Amino acid sequence: MTDATLTMLERWQGFVWREQPLDIPAEMMRLTQRIVGQALFTVDLSNDTDTVGYAFTMVSQLILSYMYAPFPPLSIPTPRNRRLQAAIRVLDRVVYDIIDQRHRQHTDTGDLLSMLLLMHNEETGQGMNDQQVHDEVMTLLLAGHETTANALTWTWYLLSQHPHVQRRLHAELDEVLGWQRPTVEHLAALPYTRMVLEEAMRLYPPLWGAYPKTMW
Repeated sequence: MTDATLTMLERWQGFVWREQPLDIPAEMMRLTQRIVGQALFTVDLSNDTDTVGYAFTMVSQLILSYMYAPFPPLSIPTPRNRRLQAAIRVLDRVVYDIIDQRHRQHTDTGDLLSMLLLMHNEETGQGMNDQQVHDEVMTLLLAGHETTANALTWTWYLLSQHPHVQRRLHAELDEVLGWQRPTVEHLAALPYTRMVLEEAMRLYPPLWGAYPKTMW
């Protein structure tokens, strides 16, 4: 997470020099896409931001539409259903390609995908098939990608509207971190930072409902 964030900040320097505005929702989507790809697959998905990010956004929006108006069924080829199925196919292709590459590598990279592929049922000794691994990975991608980007985007917006909160947040970060890279050990010493994030998510919940399990 820290490496991905530092890479993003270095890239932002070019925007500062050119006095070019940043599209924060897109930047947060790129950041979380890179982090979740590295955590799950040890793969940098940020190179596919336009393709994968668009597919994620399309799936999220159309599923929400389907939750409000679940008719006609997904099996009926309406324009909405066709767009949803097309977006799902994009994500399926990305996930299955990564699973296939890992099968060919025969290596344990220590990420979540390796854990899933090496997992065996204690009673039967059977491992997970590709469909089961795909479903687990897809759920985690949806849970850890767009929702986190939304939470970060709203946090930055709210901080821009409340400069006194921003100053207090920066003061805590300066006191606890100084010039150090943040680590898990620092989290307990950052109570105000946690309060800021939790308040942002209270005001603008990134995901207020669950995806229907039948989608996949």
